[in-house]
Amino acid sequence: MQQVLDLIAKLREEQVPVILISHTLPDVFAVTNRIIVMHRGRTVTEKLTKETNSSEIVQYMVGTLDDTRES
Repeated sequence: MQQVLDLIAKLREEQVPVILISHTLPDVFAVTNRIIVMHRGRTVTEKLTKETNSSEIVQYMVGTLDDTRES
């Protein structure tokens, strides 16, 4: 897996778009600029990686938070 992450990091430096589908959050945070979370087939949030944390992302993953719901 480390070789894949290294390749993604290299492509990121070259500004090549990459889609990474994973629930392994340390890997996601290590190589992404932006995180989009889906829950039950719907996009529930889009965050800049530097403006969020694992705890918040987990809440979106399990359905506790949903930016698409009206308050």
